[in-house]
Amino acid sequence: MFRALVLVVAAATVGLVAVGLVGGQHSAEAQQTASATRIPDANIIIMLRDPVERAYSHYSLLAIYGHERKPFYQALLDDQARHGKLLGQARLYVEQGLYFDGIKRYLDTFGSRKVRIYLTEDFSADSAKMLEDVCEFLALPFSNGDFFDPHRNYNYSRPPRNAAIRWVKSSRLLRS
Repeated sequence: MFRALVLVVAAATVGLVAVGLVGGQHSAEAQQTASATRIPDANIIIMLRDPVERAYSHYSLLAIYGHERKPFYQALLDDQARHGKLLGQARLYVEQGLYFDGIKRYLDTFGSRKVRIYLTEDFSADSAKMLEDVCEFLALPFSNGDFFDPHRNYNYSRPPRNAAIRWVKSSRLLRS
């Protein structure tokens, strides 16, 4: 199921925040939700991650929390061999990194002037420059440092430090 955060200010939709919706089967649903008929003045921002790094990060997160126990290469092979390729039935390690069809849908719907595409590598190299470009694209004021500290890691995952909690979180016996 597609889930997104719709930002509302003074009863007017100003943005739609959705993660992982360019690659994989949910990109069509996301594009429909933000379609030109529903949000005609939408500016679409897409940030792409290297597909191999994205797949390995996805695998690592599942492994950290005990949902994936096989080595990466074997997990990829097993996932590719699955017949049911729906989110929740398969890991979609490769499919979520196939960006072309999703990007094409957004470009066809909104036009190239309304879609901005960034790479995570460029964000890592110069986040302030990219944020300034995003603000310009969205016609928002930009003041470097007001939004975030570019030297701080805000969103990272790590396993619980306590071994007993790690075991509980990864135990198949406790999952429903």
